[in-house]
Amino acid sequence: MRIRSWLGGTIKSRYRNEGAYDVANSDYQVLRTLFKKDILRGSVVLDVGCGKGRFVNFALKNNVQNIVGIEIDELVAKRTSKIFSNKKNVEIINVDATTYVSKQSFDIIYMYNPFSKEIVEKFFNSAVSNKV
Repeated sequence: MRIRSWLGGTIKSRYRNEGAYDVANSDYQVLRTLFKKDILRGSVVLDVGCGKGRFVNFALKNNVQNIVGIEIDELVAKRTSKIFSNKKNVEIINVDATTYVSKQSFDIIYMYNPFSKEIVEKFFNSAVSNKV
């Protein structure tokens, strides 16, 4: 399997009833606009709703120090984890973002519309209260 084929297209979410949106992709041009001037270089990043890993791929190409991707869909998380299994600075975790508590602190938290407004608020409140 080629990474390019996996990083394209949309996967219908099996977690719509829980507020998760379909697995979609951040556009590389948008990412280049958002992350100008080596902002990712040396950063520790959390990718919330990492899906198929397009942002993870982008971050690696921009010299991120470490990146943790969290994905609620177990099948998607397993496949994405397999793709990046040779990267020691990448960890893909199958977990609900609103319950994820990390002992690691992050310089940047990235998410591309992974779930509903209510879930974003729940995640934000959890992250702030746990000082992610």
